[in-house]
Amino acid sequence: MLGYLRQIVLLAQNKKTEATQVTLPITLTETNTIKIINQMISGTTENSVLPDGQMLDKLEPFWLLLAQMKQDNSVTPVSEFQQIINKGSYKKNISSILDYYNGVAAMRLGKKDMARTAWLKAKNNGFMETHLTLNQDYLLLEQLVILAEEEKWYELINAINSLPNKTKELEIVKELAGFACYYIGYQAAQEGKWEIATRYWRRASEQNNSCRLSQNLALAEEALENWVAAAAAWREMLKRRSRKATSANHLTDSQVAAIWKRAAECYKKTRDIDNIEEHTTCLKNALKYAENDLELRIDIVDTLRANDQEKAASNELKRILAIAPNNIDALLRLGEMASNKYDIDEAIDIWKQILAIDPKHKDAKEALASDYVKKAEHITPTRKRISFLEDTLKQLPEHPKLLLLLAKATDYVQTGKSVIEIFLRAYKAAIKDIELVSEIFHELVHIKEASAEIEKIMAEINQRPGLMPDFWISQGHGALQCQLGIEWGQVFFDEAIKLSEETKIKSKADVFLEVFLAMHVKKLPLQQLNVLRTYYLQRIQSELPDKGLLEYVAAFDAFHDKKDVKEAQRLFKEARQRANKANEPALVEKIKETEENISHSSKRSDFLDDVPVDVLMRLMARFPDGPPKSLDKLSKQDMKDFEALMELMGGLPDEIF
Repeated sequence: MLGYLRQIVLLAQNKKTEATQVTLPITLTETNTIKIINQMISGTTENSVLPDGQMLDKLEPFWLLLAQMKQDNSVTPVSEFQQIINKGSYKKNISSILDYYNGVAAMRLGKKDMARTAWLKAKNNGFMETHLTLNQDYLLLEQLVILAEEEKWYELINAINSLPNKTKELEIVKELAGFACYYIGYQAAQEGKWEIATRYWRRASEQNNSCRLSQNLALAEEALENWVAAAAAWREMLKRRSRKATSANHLTDSQVAAIWKRAAECYKKTRDIDNIEEHTTCLKNALKYAENDLELRIDIVDTLRANDQEKAASNELKRILAIAPNNIDALLRLGEMASNKYDIDEAIDIWKQILAIDPKHKDAKEALASDYVKKAEHITPTRKRISFLEDTLKQLPEHPKLLLLLAKATDYVQTGKSVIEIFLRAYKAAIKDIELVSEIFHELVHIKEASAEIEKIMAEINQRPGLMPDFWISQGHGALQCQLGIEWGQVFFDEAIKLSEETKIKSKADVFLEVFLAMHVKKLPLQQLNVLRTYYLQRIQSELPDKGLLEYVAAFDAFHDKKDVKEAQRLFKEARQRANKANEPALVEKIKETEENISHSSKRSDFLDDVPVDVLMRLMARFPDGPPKSLDKLSKQDMKDFEALMELMGGLPDEIF
């Protein structure tokens, strides 16, 4: 950069020479004057008159001084000019000429401030010759260069801002402005002040953009997470790069590809669907400079899939595999696409191909197990399914998903310890997967002979760090849904409340509310439901009388039994106020959500008739943030609950959420 500054100074010095020489050309007025002087010197007696009407003899001292200055560049009659100026007897146009040459004389003495004053006065008095403007510009530019040499960047910017618009358009001024803005931005970036850096680098790019400046601006925009602006700056960098290999701004093909990928990543981070096309364009441009970059091709595949261009993605994957048949990333995506289309056999072949390349590949093992489960679920009769699962377990020994399905299938054809043993093998294999543990545990609860094993597993589960009360609430709800008896429901709900007391992960009041909602299962006989309600209402009355839960239950009953919306809304409001006073923020939020949903649903009278309120309440508890974006994202237990609720309701209207 210092080399660049020296170039600017040199340019300004060249300007200085040009400006000094520019004082020599003679204007039409001066030509006439010199002609008259020559006539006087040669003895001609013509009564010559200047264009302004002034007689030559009255201005003789001025014209003689002017003639001397024209003949000798070293003549500096500043004091003489000043004496003439002080007389003040000349018309304005003659006075402006006098002021101009007074400035020229001052410049020859190196008195730039005096020259600046004289030229400003000349201009104000009407002297509009081009060489005056050039000389004034030179003085201004010299000031700017001095500020640049002294690295007074803010002063330089202020000085440029004060220039006339015409002067600002001079190339050297633009270069100096761009240089000052660059350095201010650089200093700000070193201090981590990215907003300042970005602001000044943007201004610099307007004046004098370059490859490296665009790179700096792109990094600053990224620091501020201005992703679209960052992408534009990366693209500008590529536009400004030199194609000459010897240039400092030259980029290799791999560097060009990397920058296109960087721009694509910026568009991706906007998470804006409008930028998907730009993201794809950048990736395709990158591919032009890195045709064998398989990682880049994988990125393009992912982008095509995000755009629902499955066929194009499949074709690109095949091109990748033509280049690298054992590319696991490509095979994984091809297998996933086959599985999603329920081409299970094709998917299974792909997972096996990956495991042949990498026998320990975890994702391929899990995907293979999942697709084996999908295939097994469609195999009948049961004994044939069991045989198939036993074969798969030879390929994936002790895989918990396969063991779980095998245990379920075996349970159809036999009972006793052999079935329990398979469930326990599945539990042991799934010990780190809490969702799978939950499903296995629920299945064990169905087996009467497994009480001892259930008690032991319960103790082990309660020792898991970070266990949420939701685990036991889900187990209680599942037990009631499967009509395993209210005793099991109460056991699991009590475990959830006990866990909240011990861990404080969730407030006890919050857990009580979830328990209350979870116990309202349509398949549960009313008599049994009332037993549970009575038990937990007594506990609420005894343990948490002032948390707003009693009012919540009253509101629930008003809405559910009486269909009295106004009374329900009044009681929900009272419940919320009590919960807020008791400092129960989670409870307050849940009550608010209930109020909003009840208010919304009450506008549809047919909805109240069609949808069981207990289902409504439980849905709000299970999915407080609205319906799941994709059912594939749900845990197995959540999926089971969701499907059961959907079945009860005969389809869930979107408005309920």
